[in-house]
Amino acid sequence: MKMIKNKKNLFIILEVMFVLILLFLDQISKYYIYIHMNPNGKVSIVSDILEFQYVANTGAAFGMLQDQKIFFLFITVILSGILIFLLRKIPIEKKYYLLIFSILAILTGGIGNAIDRIRFNFVTDFIYIKIINFPVFNFADFCISSGTICILFLIFFRYKEQDLDFLSFKQRKYRQLK
Repeated sequence: MKMIKNKKNLFIILEVMFVLILLFLDQISKYYIYIHMNPNGKVSIVSDILEFQYVANTGAAFGMLQDQKIFFLFITVILSGILIFLLRKIPIEKKYYLLIFSILAILTGGIGNAIDRIRFNFVTDFIYIKIINFPVFNFADFCISSGTICILFLIFFRYKEQDLDFLSFKQRKYRQLK
């Protein structure tokens, strides 16, 4: 039993480290842009393909719902609680590692953008894919989007229905090792 508890604790430590690393990358990249670029400034990274543009976004994706800070923070708290609840239910097995880290990426992205909203009343966006004229985004948005895409892929193409039985509310066991 002690071996199981130690492995479980080790996995939790790895999860926290993953979140902290992603959060550091998000915050340091935004800080760099915030300090070194003028608002609405542009720097070409790869000619006609990728550039950095400093945008102070008070809304959500694609600039929707401008100036709704309290609403976004409320939604972040609710969704973070749901994600943490899901993390506690997922068995610590190799086949679920990608699911776990995808959920952690989404959680981290939400926290990263919430930190900006609390500190500055806006989110610092700066990555612009010019070749497809994609809206300006940041590393936290990338974490949220890539985590979501990965989860959808896993649900639709990798897991069978019984692989997701741990989501049942009838189950009483949390984070069991096999």
